[in-house]
Formats: sequence, structure tokens, C-alpha cells
Amino acid sequence: MANTDTIGTSLQFPIQLLNGGGETVSGDDNIHQSIFTLLGVDEPTFFAAELNSKLKRLQFEPNDDVLKSLLTVYIKDTLKTFEKRIKVISIKNEVDNEGSTINCAITFEIIREKRIDTFVYPFYKQLVK
Repeated sequence: MANTDTIGTSLQFPIQLLNGGGETVSGDDNIHQSIFTLLGVDEPTFFAAELNSKLKRLQFEPNDDVLKSLLTVYIKDTLKTFEKRIKVISIKNEVDNEGSTINCAITFEIIREKRIDTFVYPFYKQLVK
């Protein structure tokens, strides 16, 4: 069970207002949301100019072992730099049946809780319609 004191609470993204305030997420959902948001940033933001996962650069690369290796390196680098609550243990990349999505299963340890968790990040090769 996730401990809110060690993992924290943050605004839900995208922001949803309820009764004049923002909805929040806590525990494992907070870490999962953080991973999803960090990996989805493809250009510098106003408050974090150095934040860039570089994954968008790979969007038009062929589905081969080189792409899977680059995904692993970029994901590990981004999470090691910007998500200090976790330590990445492994990443397994599997192409879906249509070849348009690579599901990146990220296994990580929540450092303060000494607990293992997994999050699947969908890397889209094409725009979803």
C-alpha cells in the first residue's frame, strides 16, 4: 500500500476542477502520473527549460532493436534525472500487433518504501485518430 507521506500528493493532470478546487492524486497514482507527464514532454517548458524526454525524436524511426534500445536509454535518463522518488530496475519494450505503439513496461523501486512497482508507458509511432 502506498504511503502518501513519502510519495506525496499533487494536482491531477489534466487539471480538473471540483467544488472550486483542483482534483488531486496521491500514492502510486501520483508517481504514475509523474512518469507519464515526464516522458510526454518533448520540448522545454517555461519553468523547466532543461526538461525534455527526447522521445518524440524517435517517432519516425523503424520498429527495430535500435529503436527499443534508444527508448530504454531515453526513458532511463529522463526518470533518473527528474523523478527522484524512484529507481528504474528494468524496461521491456513490446510492439503491439499493428506496429503503431510500443508499450514500454517500466519496472521501478519506490526508494523510500523499498517497494517494486510497474508502469506501462505507450509510445505512439503514429498519431492516434
